[in-house]
Amino acid sequence: NNLANMLSGLGRREDALTAAEEAMALYRTLSAARPDAFLPNLAASLNTMAGCLEVLDRLDDALAADMEAIQELSCRFLTLPQAFAGLMDEISRDYQKRCETAGVEPDLALLTPIIAALTRVQDEQKQQT
Repeated sequence: NNLANMLSGLGRREDALTAAEEAMALYRTLSAARPDAFLPNLAASLNTMAGCLEVLDRLDDALAADMEAIQELSCRFLTLPQAFAGLMDEISRDYQKRCETAGVEPDLALLTPIIAALTRVQDEQKQQT
């Protein structure tokens, strides 16, 4: 993921996508064996790949990658929202921005429970400060 981000920052978009795809494939294999340890990494790599796809004007593929990232992380996030709030917030915001860019409506069935849980986490954090 870091390599993909660095390559993208250097304008090497195709190389960045290749690195992101390699990270996603690696984390897919690792998360199949140890989901508790590696599923968040898979979600993050899917989001990185979505960013690479977006800059290559492959918005449909980027949206599919973001939706998969949300789906992969949602069970763990909804079970332990504090632990995964930062990552889920980033992925869901990226997905919503990409939907806006593509001129499509976000999947509300997918996002509604996520947004509700993120709101609860943010409210809890405000109460603690």
